Amino acid sequence: MSEPGITAEHSGLHPEDHWTGDDHARFHNAAGAVVTSDEQQEEPDQTLPDMSMPNHEEKKGIHSMHELGHALKESVKHGAHKMHDLLQVNSHFKHDDKDYHLYPELEWDAELRRNNALHLEELQFLDTRRKRIAESGVLAKFIGLPPDEVVNPEDVPIIGIGGSGGGYRACFGLLTVFAACKEVEMWDLISYVAGVSGSCWSLGAYYTFANRDAQNALDHFMANAHRHPISASAVNTVMNSPNGADFLFGPLLYKLKTGVAPVILDLYSTVVHSYMFLPLHRQEPGEMHAQLKKEWFQWSKVWERSGIKAGEEPFPILTAVRHERPWRDWKSKTEPFGDNNHTSKEHQEAEDAWWQWFEITPLELGCDELEGWVPTWAFGRKFDKGLTGMRLPEQSLAMLLGLSTSAPAGPLSSYLGTIYRNLPKGPFGGMMRGFTKEIEHIAPQFVERFGDHHPIHACNEANPFFGAEQEPNRGQGFENSPRLHLIDAGMGNNMPTYSFIHPNRDVDVILNFDYSSDVQKDAALERVNDMGKDKGLKFQPRTKLAELPPLPILDDKGKPKPWTAETLEKTFEGRYAQVIDGVRMYNHTGDGLPEGFHFHTQERPGGPILYNKRHQPQARRDMTMVYLPLLPNKVQPEYDPSNAPWSSSYNLVWTPEQIQTLEKTQKQNFNDSLDTIRAVIKEAYNKRKADRLSGIKPFTPATHPVRGANISPEEAVSQPSQSSS
Repeated sequence: MSEPGITAEHSGLHPEDHWTGDDHARFHNAAGAVVTSDEQQEEPDQTLPDMSMPNHEEKKGIHSMHELGHALKESVKHGAHKMHDLLQVNSHFKHDDKDYHLYPELEWDAELRRNNALHLEELQFLDTRRKRIAESGVLAKFIGLPPDEVVNPEDVPIIGIGGSGGGYRACFGLLTVFAACKEVEMWDLISYVAGVSGSCWSLGAYYTFANRDAQNALDHFMANAHRHPISASAVNTVMNSPNGADFLFGPLLYKLKTGVAPVILDLYSTVVHSYMFLPLHRQEPGEMHAQLKKEWFQWSKVWERSGIKAGEEPFPILTAVRHERPWRDWKSKTEPFGDNNHTSKEHQEAEDAWWQWFEITPLELGCDELEGWVPTWAFGRKFDKGLTGMRLPEQSLAMLLGLSTSAPAGPLSSYLGTIYRNLPKGPFGGMMRGFTKEIEHIAPQFVERFGDHHPIHACNEANPFFGAEQEPNRGQGFENSPRLHLIDAGMGNNMPTYSFIHPNRDVDVILNFDYSSDVQKDAALERVNDMGKDKGLKFQPRTKLAELPPLPILDDKGKPKPWTAETLEKTFEGRYAQVIDGVRMYNHTGDGLPEGFHFHTQERPGGPILYNKRHQPQARRDMTMVYLPLLPNKVQPEYDPSNAPWSSSYNLVWTPEQIQTLEKTQKQNFNDSLDTIRAVIKEAYNKRKADRLSGIKPFTPATHPVRGANISPEEAVSQPSQSSS
């Protein structure tokens, strides 16, 4: 089965490299009944528009939620009963307001926690997970310890797997890593998994509808990735599933109930993830049609349902960022600037800006730079002065993933060239094309100047920091804004290293799998050190690699030379698994600190936390990273993940063959890197063991903070411990 317009050559497969009988059986069992005719397969729009020709779709345009909603209704072509489903959404939503079994949080109030101690349940998870690893024998077996050596739980290294952004390439690549980890019995050594952008889809899938089975998730995507998730065909498929309209429009009603106005990206979030989660490859016993389940959209509930609380699975972290631009205080109730024109003097004279990292775990959503955390089940409710009495069901995971993957809300310069190529035809694609073309037409001279600003409004969320107490060196007047705007963390850095350097997460080893489009340009170390500067770590490669030649390599006629197994091996030698040491730049004693650095809070028993002038907490300890980019592999040299048109970051239409192609390369990259990974984990184990035997006390994360600002280390040590409310 080939995608229309893409031959075996373009897909990275030789004609003789088509699937084996097992591969055919595996896919056809999963998806044979899904694609029944050529009419249902859609060719991705991967060509730039002819700028000299009028585009009627762009001229029509869709510029409001009302117009988009009308267009979506018009796309439903299967009778009045579907309009009836639309009308039933509100009544179903009201029923959820009283479903205390499915939504126990309807009986709970929430509070904003203003410190950077670990959530008590996360601390308990780490203890349970490490004991489980020690007692199971998986660590001893993986690193080759003597049969008679007993592993002490204190010696178990804390390991995190990180996945970068990269659209479906990242999603499928990281799921392949999960499956490969299980095959070599490494998955049960991992304590954290974090993602940026497309890798967040991997986490959302694995812990919900895939039931902790990465191969199940890949089979799922092989069945439904042939349609663009925001095409009319995908919307119709969801609408024709039982209660499909509830998943498309229910989360928007949730926002309206909180008094927060939905924007176009909210609808983008529900449309994308309703289709993406729809299990077209299987039905449960007794079901007539594939259908979505509300339980899959409750991120906080995976804490128990997916075995995380019991230490059976790693702790998952979704990420997003907020664009912090310098101002002393907000000029109005909704906007930081008096003039909303991004080319105005007020904006142009802003000297600095940065990205504040937020993380969304099953326990909490928050930001260590702002020292604020709220229960995940309470995010979306209105807070005032750190408290909320509003009681609503948990916000849909579709909306949370919408924040984590909201690349269209990023800076304009990142997307003008790609919006045309990869959005589907139809209402949503027409709106986006029309919007960007209008900007280019009206103000072409400002396109470059708009580069750091956001043409598509980020999702409005109730700000849980609103009205909270302000303290020196914490935040920039953000507590005066009733709205929080979070977008794709790839805008800040395309790897989730930030979350692993939380001041109270004692991570030893980071395994960063990079699916960025620039992995063949040696940009990784620069990206890693950009993050390190913010978090007080200097990253140093153990092996200095020769600079890569300009890629792709061209022949005498200026055409790219095809890779061969030999040229691949020579070009990328040593690059599949690069060991990078993260060395702490500052100590926490107060000696020799740069101007603006300060100790903000004392947290026992972890000790005082050092913050830089942006109030970003600095690393307490050294750590080791293994950097694992998705590079072409000699196992199938015809496929270049960074340059194959169908595996671009922005293409959301993949055939099963293409997913299999990516799987094959990613799995071989992983297997080729295993010796390096194993050596780094063994090194971390031996260091923890040596420290314990020499009497060095292990780091103990803080759980009982003392409330107080700008205290010295000496004052912090002398203060008694207090419990946080």
